[in-house]
Amino acid sequence: MLSNLVGNAIDAMQPLGGGRLLLRSRVGRDWTTGRSGLVITVADTGGGMPASIASRIFEPLYTTKGISGTGLGLWISSEIVQRHNGRLRFRSSQKKGHCGTAFTLFLPFDAVTR
Repeated sequence: MLSNLVGNAIDAMQPLGGGRLLLRSRVGRDWTTGRSGLVITVADTGGGMPASIASRIFEPLYTTKGISGTGLGLWISSEIVQRHNGRLRFRSSQKKGHCGTAFTLFLPFDAVTR
């Protein structure tokens, strides 16, 4: 799942000739339930996503990568997160000077005991 998020971030920055990739982890709480867990952020300075794409990224077989994409990466990632009672959210911007996408993953500490 992390490999998919990092790979997507790298792919998003390639048309721009590079950029910055941020990978950060910390102990945190689920913003809806208050459970303790691990929060991982993967952010890039790519071009960002328009709303028409952002609304579909977790759909199976949806891809913007043409023949090189399967459209399964984010769908499978979101399924894995849900099965571990976690959350996968993102925000994306195409505003000049503030372009990019950030995914935030939350996995509860008690997910491994289930």
